[in-house]
Amino acid sequence: MDLYMNFLSLIISIKIGITALVIALPLLCAPISRLGPIFGSDEDADPGIFRLYGIAITALLVGYGFGLEAALSNRFPWGPVVMGIISNIGAAGMLMATMRGRKPPLAAIISVIFFGGIGMALMIAAFDPAFALGALF
Repeated sequence: MDLYMNFLSLIISIKIGITALVIALPLLCAPISRLGPIFGSDEDADPGIFRLYGIAITALLVGYGFGLEAALSNRFPWGPVVMGIISNIGAAGMLMATMRGRKPPLAAIISVIFFGGIGMALMIAAFDPAFALGALF
């Protein structure tokens, strides 16, 4: 099998790496007492919700993993790309909606840029699969 890096595999690799390190691992492994303040939840929030969200994010990363394998093999992974568009554009939109009318923390702004950027890059890939699968180097 001939594997090579292309625009789509680069985007998916970035998504998997950053999301695993910055979101999934902390949600699954960090002390619950630290997660509440990070996510701005009240003290009455069920701590299991953080772990459940970590599992859900990990499941999405598995879907991206299948997309990465396909993209590296020069096959366009429609399922993971559409999943990623919905997930990332939806996350950016939801974050922007919750920030309306108040000064957002820097982490929220960075999250909107990251999720929105990934979502837009995946939309570009969906509109031009030949470009998305073309060799970068």
